[in-house]
Amino acid sequence: MMYTFYEQTLFMIQFILLGMFISIASDTIVVLFSSNRWYEILIKILLWTGLVYLSCVYVMHISDGYLPFYFFLFFLVGYILYTKFLRKEYLKSWTKIKGYKGKIWEILFPVTIFSFFKKQFKKIKQKHKTKKAKRKEQRKQRKILKKERKKHEKNQNTHSIHILSILF
Repeated sequence: MMYTFYEQTLFMIQFILLGMFISIASDTIVVLFSSNRWYEILIKILLWTGLVYLSCVYVMHISDGYLPFYFFLFFLVGYILYTKFLRKEYLKSWTKIKGYKGKIWEILFPVTIFSFFKKQFKKIKQKHKTKKAKRKEQRKQRKILKKERKKHEKNQNTHSIHILSILF
């Protein structure tokens, strides 16, 4: 299938924007989850898995399965345009937003509500721990009883064998 110059130009623009979108999404994840290294790695893996799938579906949808090699270059062009011209401003805006994050968080989730939920979760967690400890104790008791039963059965078997040997 042959596309016109106009359609290919539209594809190129869309792929450049897709490359910029992927770069912005990656930077957003780094900014939001940079406090914990392992958490950031896990989120990045999930993000890239989702972005690869989303990108493939998007590309196949807009190009009807037609994917020339040079289209991948436009992903790269989108990434380069973002990093050269937009990245610094984007990251500056995120640092401003992060500065207000505490204030916004306090407005959205007042301390009293947060402490109430924290107490409730502690109670639930404590109940779960006690149930778990009870189950563990029950398992121990069952094992002990099972061993005692086996000993008793073994003694019964040896006793009956002893009686039979006396009789014969």
